[in-house]
Amino acid sequence: AASRDAKLEATRSRMRERVREAKGVVERAKAAAAQRDMDETDPDTCEESDAEDDDEFTLEEAEELLLDAYVRLVTWTVEHYPKGQSAASGILELLEEATRALRHAEHARQDPRYLNLWVRYSTYVEKPGLIFEFLLANEIGTDWAKLYEEYASVLEKGGR
Repeated sequence: AASRDAKLEATRSRMRERVREAKGVVERAKAAAAQRDMDETDPDTCEESDAEDDDEFTLEEAEELLLDAYVRLVTWTVEHYPKGQSAASGILELLEEATRALRHAEHARQDPRYLNLWVRYSTYVEKPGLIFEFLLANEIGTDWAKLYEEYASVLEKGGR
């Protein structure tokens, strides 16, 4: 059992590191986008070679990388920790972190994987209806029937 726990922890650490790296890519992409916006508004800025931009990610690409890292980590966590071990797995905190980290990512709003993170998160909170109200108010996942089906299910369970 100790060996299994050590392997689980090692894998979780590697996957967490991927999330940290992806967060760094997002921060660099945001900074680069902000710099480009400033350069476009400053008429005194010299035109520089675009060659140095070849290694940069666009903000959308960086956020996609972060979403993918979170989806992989959540999926792995759910697969490797039995239902009764949600406290040990840290799944609630992980889902909270993942949904918050991407809440301003415009392209993630209608990504079904992001919606799935929110839906899974709603299963761990005391008042899941509030999650769905937030999703609707912020137009997250509104292109997908799953949002409405899951919300209807929550309402039915609540007797509404």
